[in-house]
Amino acid sequence: MVSGGIDLSLPATAVLGVALLSLGLAEWHTPYLLLLALLAAVCLLCGAINGFLVLAAGLPPLLATLSTSVAFTGLTDLLTGQRRIAVSDPLMVAFRDNSVLGLPWPLIYLLGVFILFQFLLHHSRFGQHVLAVGGNRDMAQMSGLNVRRLTLLVWLLAGIAAGLAILPLLSQGSGSSSGTATPLLLETVLATFIGAAFSRRRVVTIWGALLGAILVNALSNGLGLLGVNIFWMGAIKGGLILVVLAASAVRHKGGEA
Repeated sequence: MVSGGIDLSLPATAVLGVALLSLGLAEWHTPYLLLLALLAAVCLLCGAINGFLVLAAGLPPLLATLSTSVAFTGLTDLLTGQRRIAVSDPLMVAFRDNSVLGLPWPLIYLLGVFILFQFLLHHSRFGQHVLAVGGNRDMAQMSGLNVRRLTLLVWLLAGIAAGLAILPLLSQGSGSSSGTATPLLLETVLATFIGAAFSRRRVVTIWGALLGAILVNALSNGLGLLGVNIFWMGAIKGGLILVVLAASAVRHKGGEA
């Protein structure tokens, strides 16, 4: 969304990576470095496919990434046979259960990733160029920026971002489970739009997305504690997306008036 598009395939890419990592650790017994290289290559390939569909084939980002999301989910089901793959690797267990100064490793990892992307987006020349493309592609092109190259790099970076989510997702679920991409997509979209709603310019920011993710997680936990049916949770989150979009549209019209 920062560069003017939206990637609906991020959860499916991450879940595909979780499946590969689970298979590599539990069944294939692949060395860590080889697994890391495989996951990096797969995530970059997923981002490159999206970039090709948008830039070369001319598909709208929404349609392109919706299509690849279905494809990546199907590939995940094909690899796993729609079964749960439990992972008891000592390194994964240590990452999930250990802490530093009372802070669990997944939280430290999450904060590190957000700080990295905050710097990349708001404190680097690349980030400023990406924001310029997202603000006005024509003006960015006229100012001498290579819009197509920047857009491709953003799609590749989106694949890397999905890859960075693999480790906490695997440690949270202690392995790979079928059918996690769809609810994860709902939560990702909801967190993103909630984060944008907190911005004065109604644009996605790194810390806004973090705040949105925290609120969505609190909502999910609260609904779970109340005993709300899991299917109703999806309906509630979908309804909240509509509410946030409607509120943003009303606010935008009010600003123009």
